[in-house]
Amino acid sequence: MQLSIFPGSLKYVFFNDKSIIYELKRSNPMVHYIGVLEPEYYEADVEVIPITYPFAGSHIWWPIEQTNSLKLNFDFKSSTPIAIIASGDVKSNRGVGYWEV
Repeated sequence: MQLSIFPGSLKYVFFNDKSIIYELKRSNPMVHYIGVLEPEYYEADVEVIPITYPFAGSHIWWPIEQTNSLKLNFDFKSSTPIAIIASGDVKSNRGVGYWEV
């Protein structure tokens, strides 16, 4: 069985009366954690919300009303040596275009 966890806080997770979080903390070889960040076994305020994109075509659609500037601030980690972390369509008086970082 694979249990997918979201960025957030889980206090109790059980499977067949076994505490998954307790077994993970004990390093039980039957329980595996796969993630970018290390698991935290305490309650903490979340300042950074990690987002995992499971597919190459995964994305966030972010419409903006002010079109004369765009400012992005983020950190990223890719599982491949080449990745597109941001892209967009551009319409100007010179025509239609596309940008990507």
